[in-house]
Amino acid sequence: VAPDGSDSWSGRKPTPNQFKTDGPLATLHHAIEAVRELKRQQDGTLKQPVTVLIRGGTYFLNEPLIFKPEDSGTPNHPVCFAAYPGEKPVISGGKLLTGWRQKVVDGRKLWVAEVPEASGGKWFFRNLWVNGHRCTRARSPNKGYFKVAEVPGVTPETKWDEGQNCFRFSKGDLKAWSTVGEGEIVVMNRWVESRLPITSVKEEERLVCSSRRSVFRLDPGDLYYVEHVYELLDTPGEWFLDRHNSTLYYIPLPGEEASNVEAVAPVLSELVRFEGKPEKGLFIENLFFQGLTFAHTEWFFKEDSDSGKPSVGGFPQAAIGVPGSVHGDGVRNCLFENCTFTHLGNYALELARGCQNNRVVGCRLFDLGAGGVKIGETLIREDENEQTYGNEVTGCHIYEGGRFFH
Repeated sequence: VAPDGSDSWSGRKPTPNQFKTDGPLATLHHAIEAVRELKRQQDGTLKQPVTVLIRGGTYFLNEPLIFKPEDSGTPNHPVCFAAYPGEKPVISGGKLLTGWRQKVVDGRKLWVAEVPEASGGKWFFRNLWVNGHRCTRARSPNKGYFKVAEVPGVTPETKWDEGQNCFRFSKGDLKAWSTVGEGEIVVMNRWVESRLPITSVKEEERLVCSSRRSVFRLDPGDLYYVEHVYELLDTPGEWFLDRHNSTLYYIPLPGEEASNVEAVAPVLSELVRFEGKPEKGLFIENLFFQGLTFAHTEWFFKEDSDSGKPSVGGFPQAAIGVPGSVHGDGVRNCLFENCTFTHLGNYALELARGCQNNRVVGCRLFDLGAGGVKIGETLIREDENEQTYGNEVTGCHIYEGGRFFH
């Protein structure tokens, strides 16, 4: 497999444990289908191990790669998706942003790019990577935090786990900026953060309100910051997406040139999905993934319901509701080895319902929107096929987590 869809076997002969279709494997999706076709030719059971070698480069996906029980290998004849020796393939859920131009706006030297796909809110992203580094949504304060001044309606009798969607700020901390409706308050409270999209800022009353409510009761002194307001775009590495004008603004870091920049914004929340059916005894088994990089995803809350009550802007612990960029149900005896999970807006890897005896070995997981590896569910199921156990995570380096969901 090669990123440009070319025949990666050109000029080479497959070894006995590898195979080639008659035409080029234009995409990773085609590679998965090629293995399925080989199994069909062999009456549904592989008669040899299969290796799909993936050439270096970035594979920008339009939809997740999906594996089903019929894609399984066997203990003696596993199916392996591996990096071509000495090369680095990246499986990306993002999109390249091009057409950057330099512009001076309100005295600020900015880079500007048109993002027509964002028109009408069709595509709105909350993560951005430029030249491999995670960029900061325009925020205030640039370092440190503000503090909640007062919380109207909250008394000592208010339940500690009852959240609010309004609070008072100290004079001068927030303003009724023209783009304040695009902004979010991120408030740190007890042991979680709440992400609160701003609906209004009333400067005279020093009152900010949100379409969502905090996870727990807000108290004076809780720390918070505000982000994604155009007027706060003032520091190198910061950015703002104007969804109304379909325009992205970015302040470059020292040394960056608009003519030579790789900017990637996420489109997908999932890169790979394993669709086993453990409740029916149908598992995905004996698939190996070696030397691959998984990158560029994000996830955010669904739109508010029509219940009339603001939805909650977070989770009671560990960002438990944030899914993994690689998600599995009914996965058994599979292996992730020497893989990299990076530049993600959510969890890296999630082994959920009915995942048993899998191994995650020697992987690097960093620059993560939430956490590294999420195993199991918030309940223990009665059916053993649907229980998750026996999974092993060894020799991995997990760091720089909580970059979006702190």
